[in-house]
Amino acid sequence: MLRRIGSNGGSTKLPVLAVAAAIAALLVGWAPAFGADTILFDPDGSVPFGGLPGDTESHPVTINAGGNAPRPIGSLDWQVGNALSIGGGNPNQVGNILPLVYQARLAATVPPSTITGLNTTFEVTIIARFVEQVISISGTTIQLKLVADPSNIIQVFYDTVPTDFSNDLAGTGFDDGLLILTATPQVNPTSIFDSDFSLSSTTTQQYDQFGANDYPGVTTLVGSGTTAIDSVVNYARSDFFSSLVAGGSIVATHFDTDQRTPFTQVDPSRLFFAPGATGDGFQPTVTPNIGTVNGNGADFQFQADASQSFTVAAVPEPGTICGALMGLGFACVGAARKVRRSRTKAVPV
Repeated sequence: MLRRIGSNGGSTKLPVLAVAAAIAALLVGWAPAFGADTILFDPDGSVPFGGLPGDTESHPVTINAGGNAPRPIGSLDWQVGNALSIGGGNPNQVGNILPLVYQARLAATVPPSTITGLNTTFEVTIIARFVEQVISISGTTIQLKLVADPSNIIQVFYDTVPTDFSNDLAGTGFDDGLLILTATPQVNPTSIFDSDFSLSSTTTQQYDQFGANDYPGVTTLVGSGTTAIDSVVNYARSDFFSSLVAGGSIVATHFDTDQRTPFTQVDPSRLFFAPGATGDGFQPTVTPNIGTVNGNGADFQFQADASQSFTVAAVPEPGTICGALMGLGFACVGAARKVRRSRTKAVPV
């Protein structure tokens, strides 16, 4: 169980604004409707557990384990990780509700900076859960839209206990350590869709093509897709994210991911945290049900390459809410955006 310190008060609690903040999924040729802000990020923190309001951890960690200092960043670049669409296998139909779960560890910051001890002395991990609804199926392309659900969440953890470090193949260790950020995905009623996936070949391929084949006899449908979800940050530990908690701020985090099959850059996870759980410290209790052909079973599992940026705006006067939302990149009248990862690789067909 996670233990908490002083959940009320202090600069680590951010006001949550009930805004429509989920922006449309990535579409070629569209330009961003907003720009991300540069923030200060300290990869291993500076204040021991219990020294800040809202502290929550599953086991003791060592702060400043790598001796790093805060640095300006534009975004967090997550390693290629795993995503699972629960119930997302064939056949599917418009109206179906599909939870998507995701897990990965931090690879780097953008712009690049030296992070001493990252993924050796300590790690930073992310878990996310989005509940989506199928809104369109056209040929081999499916489109989905985020729906309001109390289980929608993004959480970021810091850990220094090697025996509890994350393991891609096992699917464990992504949801423990010290909680350093929580965000709540927001539904945008003006967006067309937030996720899409298209099959690019009718011929199946070996499912696990990263290193040794840990899934002998299992093949996969071949395709790629994207998810773009914007969330309002409602908790940030101030020694890790000092820019996000200085004074009254509305903070949005922009989460963009590229999903592909087969797995060529990471091992497919055998477990995920429970998508219906509430609170912190989710346990990896979901076993993907992909069958012998990933995509034709009950669930559909993808490798997922994600980045996460932030936008910060001062809390507005009641009469200037719209202006503040526009400053965060949320249009007051319908708008959509596109952010395409420049390092996306082609899928072998």
